[in-house]
Amino acid sequence: MCGIIGYCGNSAAFKFLYEGLKRLEYRGYDSVGICIDGKVVKMKGHVDQLNKCDSKIKNSGNFGIGHTRWATHGAPSYINAHPHTSGYINIVHNGIIENYKEIKEVLTKKGYSFISQTDTEAAAHLINYYYKDDLKEAVLKACKELKGSYAIVAMCEKKNQLVAVRNESPLIVGRGKEGVHLASDISAIADKCDELFVLDNGEFALINGAEISFFDIFDKPIIKQAETVDKDYESVSKEGYDTFMEKEINEGAKSVKNTLEGYRDKYLPPKFLEGIKSIYFCACGTAYHACCYGKKLIERYVKIPCFSLIASEFKEPYTTDYSQSLFVFISQSGETADTLAAHTLAKKYGAKTLAVTNVSKSSLEDVADIVIKTRAGREYAVASTKAYLAQLGFCLYFTQVLCGLNNIPCDLTAEENLNKLYKAIDAAGKMSQTQSLAQIMLNNEHAYFLGRGMDFITASEASLKLKEITYIHSEAYPAGELKHGTLALIEKDTKVIAFLTQSELKEKMIGNISEVKARGAFVTLFTQFDNVDCGCDKILLPDLPDVYMPLIAIVPCQQLAFLVSVAKGLDCDKPRNLAKSVTVQ
Repeated sequence: MCGIIGYCGNSAAFKFLYEGLKRLEYRGYDSVGICIDGKVVKMKGHVDQLNKCDSKIKNSGNFGIGHTRWATHGAPSYINAHPHTSGYINIVHNGIIENYKEIKEVLTKKGYSFISQTDTEAAAHLINYYYKDDLKEAVLKACKELKGSYAIVAMCEKKNQLVAVRNESPLIVGRGKEGVHLASDISAIADKCDELFVLDNGEFALINGAEISFFDIFDKPIIKQAETVDKDYESVSKEGYDTFMEKEINEGAKSVKNTLEGYRDKYLPPKFLEGIKSIYFCACGTAYHACCYGKKLIERYVKIPCFSLIASEFKEPYTTDYSQSLFVFISQSGETADTLAAHTLAKKYGAKTLAVTNVSKSSLEDVADIVIKTRAGREYAVASTKAYLAQLGFCLYFTQVLCGLNNIPCDLTAEENLNKLYKAIDAAGKMSQTQSLAQIMLNNEHAYFLGRGMDFITASEASLKLKEITYIHSEAYPAGELKHGTLALIEKDTKVIAFLTQSELKEKMIGNISEVKARGAFVTLFTQFDNVDCGCDKILLPDLPDVYMPLIAIVPCQQLAFLVSVAKGLDCDKPRNLAKSVTVQ
């Protein structure tokens, strides 16, 4: 989940490394480091720490590498930060070296000393062990011994060149007017490049001045065609907001509108969906909650078997024939390791696959049969907000397509309905009652979120947002399950946030709220039904048909988490221990 940057050109490297790392900081921000012409600077903390570098570093050499870290092996510290050094060799690395302990044991016997707790240091020493004045040869030999998923960029202070390799972790090489750029994400370098090369698994790149050559593990040359670069990448700007999260919450309606309007005349190929007898949605975290919404929609309207799977739990299945199944993989980044592993397994057993991503040139895009983009725009805050809404928008579109193919009347994406939806999302983010609820939540150590049906999906996502950025312990439960154990946790003044937006579940949900109130809970209810009286605080949502309410009810909960986080003095954009893109299993 770390970010890698590299530069080799005719200008001072520091500027490009720093700007690239700022754009990659969503991938990790435990520690940061750079190496320019063999001079290493690294430290614990965010990328801004690099501003402490003296002018000698900022104005020095014209080739270098950089890294922003999310810790896997070893705690965040100066010692564990990248780049890692061995002799004249410096490397940055993203991924997991699975056999690093074995490598460490062998190299220790050969006289190498290890000072960090990282797996990366083993790779650095291994490259150094094979280095005989040829960096390319040393990296090739080392990679034949490395096991795991990794992207590595190596440099040698004796040579004005970089060697990069990709194995299951993304790495991109671009060429622009001021030199050659490398990054683990296109957004870090897109505006600086005129042509782009996406490394495939097992591919290496040698950057020697302005020259780029590609080869495989056997040192056989590879001819790669340059891709044109989409320059339409948003700048890393908060546009007047204090935080990215607040900005992105306020872009929720826009992200849904851009997504759905982008699909208007670009339907999925009917032949691709022919013969599908079942659908599996698969994802992690917030995207998994979008999967649950998609499952509910398809069950309600299309009435074919549909399942939502947590990607990390989808291992060798008991059902080994998915030839009549469609797997829909949802991932904001398209780089989620568990989702990619689940995709590999689904393809192994014959499934058709559809990827739903928000980022171009992603690993998931490379492997899926068909790719559908959400159009949320770049999302920099770790806690997903507008991208989640765009994923829910995709689910509306996908259900509409399936209804059309099966001649089922459906107006989910009728223009009149969608225009009302966009306005309702905007209004839901501006409710003053959310401010009052945030003040109540400030001193709470625990909170419980309750809902039924689609409301349980909203409760799950709302709970995740609160715990992600406020560090308040929160849990979501299907309201009907309270009596089966959870009710034991409810006592006087326990904070409960309930959702009631589904008409057919109204009476049952009112009963569940009465159950927690009878045990002393302090309840706040989100609902669009003005005539519901549960004897508790009520926040009235814009009134739309039940099926659209998950897109509306989640917005004030995103706002709630944001307000509590800021009031507690926390960094809502970069919560502790988390990163935006989870590229390790």
